[in-house]
This record gives sequence, structure tokens and C-alpha cells, in this order.
Amino acid sequence: MYRGSRKHILDWTSHPDFLRQVESLIGLPECSVVDSSAWQPRGYKEPDEACIEDNGGNPAFYIGL
Repeated sequence: MYRGSRKHILDWTSHPDFLRQVESLIGLPECSVVDSSAWQPRGYKEPDEACIEDNGGNPAFYIGL
């Protein structure tokens, strides 16, 4: 069970109109969000996020941490 801000983000990213809502928040005509954009998390069905971790100066890319 998710609670707090994590739950709110998953609720929002699960919404079918999420991309258009983000675009309206940006509100700049020269900025647009395309349907092929990669978003993480992607709602409750895909709640994992990519993270960049710094391991003593050696950044690494991890999925779902």
C-alpha cells in the first residue's frame, strides 16, 4: 500500500490524461510533451523509478531503487 506523496504521484501518473496535464502545467507554447516520452513511475502497474546513485564518484544507473 502506498501512502502520502508517493500515492499522489502514482494516482496522477495513472490518469489517462497525465501527459496533457503536465503540458498544461508547463504552459509554454515552445514546450510540448510527446506521447512517446518516457515517464517513471508509470502508475500503479509500473511503480518503479530509475535512480542515479553516486558510488564514490562512479555514478551508476539503477531501475527500481
